[in-house]
Formats: sequence, C-alpha cells, structure tokens
Amino acid sequence: MSEERKTITTGAEAHDEHALWENTIGAQFSSSLHTFMRLHSWPALCSTPAELAEIIADQAEEQAGKPLDRQFLRITTLALLVQSATTSMQNLVAECSAVCESPIEMAMFFALAIVAREGDRGVTFVLPGGLMGDAEGDLHLTIQPQAQIGAYRVDFLLTAQLIEEEGRIAVYRKQAAVECDGYEWHDSTKEQAIRDRRRDRDLQIQGFSVFRYAGAEIWVNVFKCAQEVISFLVDAVEGQRVAASLRGKGPGREGSQQACAQASG
Repeated sequence: MSEERKTITTGAEAHDEHALWENTIGAQFSSSLHTFMRLHSWPALCSTPAELAEIIADQAEEQAGKPLDRQFLRITTLALLVQSATTSMQNLVAECSAVCESPIEMAMFFALAIVAREGDRGVTFVLPGGLMGDAEGDLHLTIQPQAQIGAYRVDFLLTAQLIEEEGRIAVYRKQAAVECDGYEWHDSTKEQAIRDRRRDRDLQIQGFSVFRYAGAEIWVNVFKCAQEVISFLVDAVEGQRVAASLRGKGPGREGSQQACAQASG
C-alpha cells in the first residue's frame, strides 16, 4: 500500500464549522487534531463514508496492481465502516466518557488512542466494560484510564510490549503513567505540589516513567503531548531490542515473564 493517503480537502474548511464552540476543549482538540492529520496525510474529517470508500478502493487497486470490482469494494468498505462505528467505536466512546473524570482527560484519552494506532500497531484499551481493541502486530500498546498502581491511581497507564520470535521468544516491555493536571487543583498550593512530586518519585522507583501535563499544555496541543508519550514508549522497547541484539541474545521466555511481572508492580 502506498505510504501516502489521499486527501480530499485541506483542513482549513473544517475549522469554520467549529467557530460556534471557540475557546472550548473541543475546539482546541479539533485544532490539534487537524494539525496531526495534515502531518500524516489523512483524509479530511468532513469526508463522507462514500468518499472514504472511494479512497480505499483506489488503494486496493494500487496494491493489487490490477483492475478490481470497485462497486464491490465500495459496498464492502461501507459495511465495515458502519460495523466499526456501531460496535467497537460506539462502545469505546461510551466507555471513555464514563470513566474519564474531566474534559482534559477525555481529550488525552482520544489523542493517545489516535496516535497509538498510527503505524499499524496493535492497541488494546482496558476499560470497566472489559478489553477493547486488537492485539495484532509485534508491537502492542495498552491504554488504561484510571489505573490503580499500588497505593496510587493514575489518570492513564500505558504499556508498550514488543515480542520478537527469532529462535526463542523475547519480550521487551516499558510502562508509563500519564497525569493530566487541572487548572484549579494541581500546583494550586505548595502542599499539593509536594504531594504530586513525591507521588511521581514513588512511581519512578517502581519502574514507571511519569509524564505529568498541565491543563494548559493539553489545551494548547493535546496531540503533541500524546505523541511525546507514545514515541517514548516505542523508542524504549525498540531500544531494548537493539541492545539485546548487540549483546547477541535477548531475554528468554522465563526472564521476560519475570521482567513483565516486575514492571507491573
């Protein structure tokens, strides 16, 4: 498949429809999302399902290298889009809305979900209703909102896991906690700031990297924040794999399971 996706319209037109909710987290999320979409050559959000089906049919013909039954491909694509929207996506949006405790947490959740799926990575969401998503791909990301880590509850717990099966199974794993600090609460007093810093140190001692974002950072560009976290995790497990390769061996099955248990706290 071609690396570039066809874009039906630029993102500029889509901004006009959000004028009525200017200066809201939704409008800020939209602006940040459009920047992310342009960087990754996505079709515009205002694209209709029929237009998206046409783009997918173009890509299928390009990859096949021969003429295909485009009407069949359009119908199949539309059916899959409807099925996804009314099952997995519907449940994901509903579950997220129920578990996230603030608008900035919701913005972070969906930004993490969108960024995580770039690059055909497997992504699983751990939600009160159960697991959602898919585990396909050697590199897999897990996103869990309102996760309990020992005595602490963090806004998000992210886990990256890379499995390599050359000769014997090698598993590389890294976890990070993401905290979204609201305007009124965090850092509002010296005592609260001290508690937050102590909490971060305790989590780091347990092996979790901690990303703490002020509400203002999330407001300005939540996708930049999400990209920072996802890139860190992906680079971390890739770095573990490269280091093991340079040593001439990776962790065996037993060692990998022990490492995973330790990282889980």
